[in-house]
Amino acid sequence: MKGNNFSPGNTTFLISFVLILLIACDKEQPVQPGVRKEPPLQAPRHRLLDLPDVLNTDVLVPLTVGNWWKYETTTFILDPEPDRKDSLMLRIFEDTLVTYKGQSFLAAVRGWYIEKEDIVRDRRWLYMNNNEGLNVVGGISKYDTISTKYVERKFPVNAGDSWKIQELEFEPFQWVFSDTVVVNCIATDEPFETPAGTFQCYVYYFIKPLQHASTPRENFVYYTPGIGLVGWEERNQGHENLLFRTALYAAKIR
Repeated sequence: MKGNNFSPGNTTFLISFVLILLIACDKEQPVQPGVRKEPPLQAPRHRLLDLPDVLNTDVLVPLTVGNWWKYETTTFILDPEPDRKDSLMLRIFEDTLVTYKGQSFLAAVRGWYIEKEDIVRDRRWLYMNNNEGLNVVGGISKYDTISTKYVERKFPVNAGDSWKIQELEFEPFQWVFSDTVVVNCIATDEPFETPAGTFQCYVYYFIKPLQHASTPRENFVYYTPGIGLVGWEERNQGHENLLFRTALYAAKIR
């Protein structure tokens, strides 16, 4: 028919061209942010790090009210396989005024929350930062209250520095001081892997005898300036077997 330019060959070419376009679009269509073609895996709870754009690296632990840290704790008893896993939350509840030897200073009230049991522990430690580092300045509970002042973690600090402390501990119904413990800084830029990622850490080491333990325990405590405590490992003295491990999986810091 005059004016009709299509032929069977043209029709075949057009159909092929359309099919090619459809296949290409299906393969090359960009995925929009937040959209996946496959159902996403369950969101890992340990990726929840709510951090400021710029960390205050002048302090080892930021003590702003409302800050919190969540940790995965693993207990090892007889072999390298974990025997028990739990979750703990460390939180800055409020500020309070502390007076010690005639001096008054503002302290952060820091305590633990056991998520599995939905229990807020009734004893809380009081902390403050100064130019010497992270200081313990007291403890409060419904049974007993105490004021003190000592540097728990020196900061700034160099690898090889050491100092002696008597740690403030809570025994049933009262605050007490431990036997003298020598704290050593053994590294200032050591990687520590956690569910929240790998952090470059200051590592503090000390040996501490424990009641009902056959041997003293070696403690390796990991801090990242501006974030705080990111990990803790406990081992038998003179042995490489790991007994207890705490690792950060979530945090909110301001």
